[in-house]
Amino acid sequence: TSIVEKNYEYFEFKDVHFHAKSFEEGCDLNEYIYNKKPDFKTRIHIAKVAMGILKLVHQKGIVHSDLKPKQFFVVNNDKVSIGFSIKLIDFDHCIIPDLNLYRPAGTDGWKSPEHVKNVSVGFYSDVFSMGQIVYTLLTGGRQPYKDAINNDTYNEDILIRKGYVSLNTLFKGQLPPEISNIVDQMLSPNPSERPTIEEVHTIFIGKPKSKGSSESQELHPPVPKGSLIIHSNGKYHVVTETKTITRDLVKDNFGNHSEIYNKQFDLFKDDNGDWFIKGLPIPRSAKDSSGKSYQFYRTMYNGEDVTNRFHKLSGKGVVKIGNTPFEIKVNS
Repeated sequence: TSIVEKNYEYFEFKDVHFHAKSFEEGCDLNEYIYNKKPDFKTRIHIAKVAMGILKLVHQKGIVHSDLKPKQFFVVNNDKVSIGFSIKLIDFDHCIIPDLNLYRPAGTDGWKSPEHVKNVSVGFYSDVFSMGQIVYTLLTGGRQPYKDAINNDTYNEDILIRKGYVSLNTLFKGQLPPEISNIVDQMLSPNPSERPTIEEVHTIFIGKPKSKGSSESQELHPPVPKGSLIIHSNGKYHVVTETKTITRDLVKDNFGNHSEIYNKQFDLFKDDNGDWFIKGLPIPRSAKDSSGKSYQFYRTMYNGEDVTNRFHKLSGKGVVKIGNTPFEIKVNS
């Protein structure tokens, strides 16, 4: 499979044992988090992929037993839109309950309570360690028990959740409650209270509802007050200052750019913090360098043509360019 490291051969030569594995170019997830500093959208994507990999491993009846960011390898891959793939490595200490194969490892700072107590390391132990990885991903590098690790009290603190700060508290309620709650459950000291990785993956690949809202939306990090959140094509983009919405911006952030002109409309923020939209004049059609023709459309806001005039943005409204909609919300 392409989501785990490939092992080609074990052999002995001149009394030396060798293990031949695939060579991959890239870096481990620990290095990627702290050195590459990916944005929130990328971190969410990695979390979804990593949990999907672990779900498949568990479905095969395998407990990894030594999960940590260094066991997930970020591999360059130009064939996918995000530019990389994720692979899970190091199965040297995996557990296969059906075969009574039990060789748990665990790494300090990432171990589950069962590792610490040296009892019954299983699928739920992987869930705990994955909970720590997801927590660290979402926060951009803050481990849930960082202080305990620094104080050398990790083995004691994780058994009673001492010093644990929930994602809901860290993100000041801006994460959908389904996300913060499921991560809290993954990190429960009691294995019977933890969800399965299938249950966690289901929450993350869906579009959880925000607290107090009946509408599904894409996950995004806390957004500064007074900024705009633009949703389209299942994705989002945050605007914090006056900006021109261009074809390239729409292409890079939403992908549904076929009806968008080179410069489609302006989003303008005045000195009082109020937002306005102004549609820019555009041709009805144009050809690209290859001679292909494109049809372009005027900018409509809540059904009104706003070309060449400023229109104040309400709390939530819809910009429509031809058949391409953009929901724009003022984060007040």
